[in-house]
Amino acid sequence: MASEFNLERLVELREKLASRIEELEKEIEDLRNMIRVLDRLIEGESFKPAIDVMEEVEKLEERPVRRERFFVWNGKEYAWINIYEHKVVIDISPELKLPIEHKLVNYLKRELDKYFEEDLRLEQEGKIDPKKRFIYTIDEEGGFLTQVEFIDYGDEQRRRDLLGKIRWVLRTFAKENL
Repeated sequence: MASEFNLERLVELREKLASRIEELEKEIEDLRNMIRVLDRLIEGESFKPAIDVMEEVEKLEERPVRRERFFVWNGKEYAWINIYEHKVVIDISPELKLPIEHKLVNYLKRELDKYFEEDLRLEQEGKIDPKKRFIYTIDEEGGFLTQVEFIDYGDEQRRRDLLGKIRWVLRTFAKENL
């Protein structure tokens, strides 16, 4: 009986390791795709006239169209949202203590990657301008998620979908940990 238990545990461990290898291989492929995109961006931007660069900087420094609370749990504010014409910035309190490596954050990264990959495919097919492609960043401090920012050029359906998923991640984490 003891050897059966050990055998079951070994098989289970092997399956977990095989699954993790698949996840890492997908992540590596995603990273390679991102590097290819960055290479193209660098190549395209390297000879940009200074006036174009200044115009882009001014656009990025625009004021938010709307700023409000995004997530409140038990009367305490944990996240705030700044909505711009072409981007959304969600600031998350470090007090929430949502680890950047948590499964919920990994879920969020996968969801954001789906839009990134979709736009990359559309760009390659010539259906969207490379300058209008979905881009996102996730910031952390001390190992905890502190900000999610994405540039979506005002795609309302995409915004609603992503904001719902981000709110779900925060709510689910709070239910389990606060």
